[in-house]
Amino acid sequence: MNINDMIEKIKTYKGKPIKIMEVCGTHTMNIAKSGIKHILPKNITIVSGPGCPVCVTEDLFMQYAFQLAQMKNTIIATFGDLLKIPYNNKSLSDLRGLEADVRLVYSTLDCLELAEKNRDKRIIFLSVGFETTTPLSALLIKKAYEKGLDNLFILVGNKVIPPTIELLLEDSNVAIDAFIYPGNVCVITGEEPFRKISYDYNIKGVICGFSDQEIIESIYTLISGNDLFYNCYSKAVTSDGNCYARRLSQEVFDICDTNWRGMGTIKNSGLTLKENYLKHDATRLIDTSSLPEIATNRLCRCGEILKGILNPNECPCFGKICSPLNPLGPCMVSSEGSCAASYLQVLKGELL
Repeated sequence: MNINDMIEKIKTYKGKPIKIMEVCGTHTMNIAKSGIKHILPKNITIVSGPGCPVCVTEDLFMQYAFQLAQMKNTIIATFGDLLKIPYNNKSLSDLRGLEADVRLVYSTLDCLELAEKNRDKRIIFLSVGFETTTPLSALLIKKAYEKGLDNLFILVGNKVIPPTIELLLEDSNVAIDAFIYPGNVCVITGEEPFRKISYDYNIKGVICGFSDQEIIESIYTLISGNDLFYNCYSKAVTSDGNCYARRLSQEVFDICDTNWRGMGTIKNSGLTLKENYLKHDATRLIDTSSLPEIATNRLCRCGEILKGILNPNECPCFGKICSPLNPLGPCMVSSEGSCAASYLQVLKGELL
């Protein structure tokens, strides 16, 4: 079936109402940019889930990052969006060049060069991400270990997606009928973890690519197919996934429980360095017992938005005291955040 026929089938869908959650920041932004929601009838709803790694980064991670950034003889290396996450009315960008040496990097391996050229300083990489980017952080630590770069550290905020989807399905406040699974994560994990979710919880799910056509195909597949699980991204996602990348991550990291912003502690959803690599753990540089209590911003409704309970524009702060220039939380910070995507629609006059 061609794409125009799929669009027509979606627009004329007469079945029971279906609420679809996509769990990938790239899907979130592409859906907002493409206007796909405008072809959906009232009985098909798409909401964004916790698929943006910056959005789910908890305050404790940022507290540690701020403590580390203000240590003498320290260089903080990070990707762009982390610079803007608000913490106690400041961001790492505010500290940059004034109170701290915070540098933007484009690859984890840039940190190796920093460590080799600045032997008299600590180099600390702030690592967040899901299964897609975790192997790159693992490679960084493995190479630092092999090179004897004892001045290179990592603050680990990496997370694992499947346990979070299971938590959502077990939450009585979250009413999801189907999932668009994250194609980039599935490239690494393979089909099986997500196929298992669909069959264990009797819920439809589709692995999806990122183009407009691929997203439309996935929506059509969910509303018209009779199976529980589909892989509509078979050109990139195999049954086994990327075994080398997974082995690399498993060599460096252990699975642990971890906190997700607005969602609490989720069992087996985080990563921590294995014992062999603990000398590169940045938390060992901090006296965590003396840190002040974290003051949570109670105005920010990120948790309900990440669970698909609230749409971003239903938050009373949205577009008023919370915007990309003045974000209350990371969902408005990240280029893949659901609040930032909704704000883009406002600017385009599509969401008022």
